[in-house]
Amino acid sequence: MSARGPDGPQAVAGWYARFRHPVAIFGNGVGDHLTTLPGLRALASLFPSRLSLVCLPDARREFFADVPLRSVCEIEMPKRRGKRHFAARRAAEGVRRCDALFSFNPWHSSSVDRLLELLSPEFTVGFSETFDVCLDKISEQHEVDRNFGLAATLEPGLRLERFISPPVLPERIRRHVRQYLRQTVPGRKILAVHNEASVAERNWPKRRLDALLAEFLRRHPEFVIFQFGVRSKLFADMPGRGRPLYSGFLPLQYSFAVVAQSRLFLGVDSCMLHAADFFRVPGVGMFGPTNPRRAGFKFARHHHLVAKGRMPCVRVTQVLNALESLLD
Repeated sequence: MSARGPDGPQAVAGWYARFRHPVAIFGNGVGDHLTTLPGLRALASLFPSRLSLVCLPDARREFFADVPLRSVCEIEMPKRRGKRHFAARRAAEGVRRCDALFSFNPWHSSSVDRLLELLSPEFTVGFSETFDVCLDKISEQHEVDRNFGLAATLEPGLRLERFISPPVLPERIRRHVRQYLRQTVPGRKILAVHNEASVAERNWPKRRLDALLAEFLRRHPEFVIFQFGVRSKLFADMPGRGRPLYSGFLPLQYSFAVVAQSRLFLGVDSCMLHAADFFRVPGVGMFGPTNPRRAGFKFARHHHLVAKGRMPCVRVTQVLNALESLLD
């Protein structure tokens, strides 16, 4: 971390209280919203009802519903050549005033530069040398810790444990999911499965997943499988296909509610793994091209299976043993 000024901005306790119009900006992948949630909660706690947020459409409703914000400006941030761009003037008009800007984005683009030019904040923090305080985004820290570190640069006494509750879901959605599961699979336990990361290289081969699920159900008939984001019909040729097996697309908050009701989770580096972690569902995470120390489980009981770059290296027996070890 680098900071401009002779002693850095942290020299005086509570120095940040002078900012009356702080603004946070964040827009990235679905799972990144979950790993940013504790940090955003912590930042908002330092500016009670004063923090404004620039974010993707529906992000406040789906991820940040419990964060006390003064205002929200929702704006598209499409990705081009590894960076996201947005209408900086529209964002500036949405927040209107800004004396301190905090960027949780791991990326930086000309749109951010333009936003800084339009808002002219007195103080800035982010993961680029452009900001007054430049945070390290290359470290081996877990993404949750890295994003929480943004708020901790202002108030080192903040403790992560205060801010790690699961994302808040509407009670009507949780009630609907509970009723659905009671009616369709009464008394059964759920193994939630997600094997569709945004990058294909992160996924486990389908034939191995099918073999694993068939054997798991044979050994544990008290379970049913709930698989998320299935792009094609699965289980069609699986032994024991008469057992209830659920798959298909669900709205994101309904998917989170199903994860919250699950007994076990199996997945790759994706948003559903982070959801299972926040809801404290024991799980097995499979990793190849990404690092579980940065993107894996942090809070729930878990096993990480690392394929050293190639997901087919993860064997069915490894996954089965890891899942069964979490049943105790």
